[in-house]
Amino acid sequence: MSPLKKPAKQPEKATEDFVQDRFYERGNRWLKTREIVVSILLWIFLVYPILVLFNSVNRHTLWEGIYHWAYTDGFQLDTFLKRAILIIVVVVLGFSIYLLLRNNHRERKVYPVKKTFDGAAMERRKQLLEAMYAERFGDERSRHQARYYVVAPEQNLPTHFISDTFKQGGMGKA
Repeated sequence: MSPLKKPAKQPEKATEDFVQDRFYERGNRWLKTREIVVSILLWIFLVYPILVLFNSVNRHTLWEGIYHWAYTDGFQLDTFLKRAILIIVVVVLGFSIYLLLRNNHRERKVYPVKKTFDGAAMERRKQLLEAMYAERFGDERSRHQARYYVVAPEQNLPTHFISDTFKQGGMGKA
C-alpha cells in the first residue's frame, strides 16, 4: 500500500476497540435506576462530612438540618485548622514567590549569557534523527510537501526507539 493513499475502512476492526456500556443503550431501566441511586448515595456520603465541617467551624449554624457541634473540643479543632491552613498558605505562597523570582532571574541573567545545553551533542542528535526519519519516512523535502500521509504499521516507532537510536549512535541518554 502506498503511504499516500487512504487505507480501506474496516468497520468490524474499528468498532471492536470501543467500550460499550449498557447504561447508555435503550432499555435497561433497572440498571440506570440502580446506578443513579448508588451514585447519589455515594455523593451524599462524600459531601455530608464536608458540610458538617463547614457548619461546625463557624460559631453559628449555617444550615439547620446538618449537624453542628457546640462543645469545646470542636472549637479547639476549629482554631487548630485555621492556624494550620494559614501556615500552609504562607509556606506555599512564600515558596511559590521564591521559585517565581528564581525563574525570572534565570531568564533575565543566566540563560541569555550561559548555554544550558551541549550544542554539539544536540546537532549530532538532530543528524541521527534526520537519518532515521529519512530511512523510515523518506527525504525531508517529500515529508514537508506531503499533505496527507498514512503511517504504515511497520513504520510506527516502538517504545524507547529514539533513546535506543541515540545509544547506538554513541550519544548515551537523550
